[in-house]
Amino acid sequence: MRSQKVAKNQQALDSVYGAGRVEVVGIDDLVADDFSSVLEGVHGIVHVASPMIGSTDSDAIIKGAVEGTMNIVRQGHQAGIRVFSVASSIAACIGFDEAPRKLTEDDWSNDTKEQALDGKREPMFVYCVSKALAEKALRSFNDENPDSVIVTLNPSYFLGPNAPGQLIAPGDAGALSTNLVLYNILFPDSKAVTPNYGFVDVRDVASALVAGLGQKKSSRNLLASDHFDLFEAIAHVALMRPELQERLSKPTRTRSATTIDSSNAVNRLGITLTKWENTVIDTVDSLIKIEKDWAAAGVDIGTVLGKNSFRY
Repeated sequence: MRSQKVAKNQQALDSVYGAGRVEVVGIDDLVADDFSSVLEGVHGIVHVASPMIGSTDSDAIIKGAVEGTMNIVRQGHQAGIRVFSVASSIAACIGFDEAPRKLTEDDWSNDTKEQALDGKREPMFVYCVSKALAEKALRSFNDENPDSVIVTLNPSYFLGPNAPGQLIAPGDAGALSTNLVLYNILFPDSKAVTPNYGFVDVRDVASALVAGLGQKKSSRNLLASDHFDLFEAIAHVALMRPELQERLSKPTRTRSATTIDSSNAVNRLGITLTKWENTVIDTVDSLIKIEKDWAAAGVDIGTVLGKNSFRY
């Protein structure tokens, strides 16, 4: 993480895991920083960082994703590390404008850097291209360095409770990331929309990334929960948390037409995917707790989504 965030996050992690169990170091430039001093004696690398839309311009998003990924992998390889577990995205498996279909490990997006930088595309197109190009660069590196084990994960939209000790500034809805999809259902006037590529529990992604460090062969692993839409999610929340029923939105039925085959990933990595019903309730409970903390800090909850432009 960036240097200015190290102290607060080190304190937060120490409070959860105990002092000395986790070391936080500052990385201010994924593309150019030298990591050699912190890679000594390391067995494997889990890489998840990638620039998000809105954080910088299109060229920097692509450069940060591709060169940021390859910088840590190259330096790791030079330091003698041979196992890399990397978070890619389901966006690397299908073109931005392609028709929904069943996706497998053999599917790739063919959208190009030139398209992403032509000035005609929406920000999410650029992000999707950045993830595809980064994963393709990893595969090229693996071809050139077959002594490396590179395990990539291609998850759909993350949902799940915030991690213990995770710091979110009061009212910063953007920090909720893709949990905003579920936060939208807690506002009656919100036109919540089911994303086209489904969901996966962030805890399952974390488990898969750790499992990746124990692999002996490189692989590509698609991850998604059983399919559900927000219509079903709202019905489940109303059943399990009846005190929230009056504030739930009323979306139309919008089940995704894209299906994702996670069977190989589950078998290969030895993980169990969380039932979507549990993911939804755990996420909503986490969001309500965050919301109460914000309210205690003086945040007007009714304006949070509007100020951050995340209400669909």
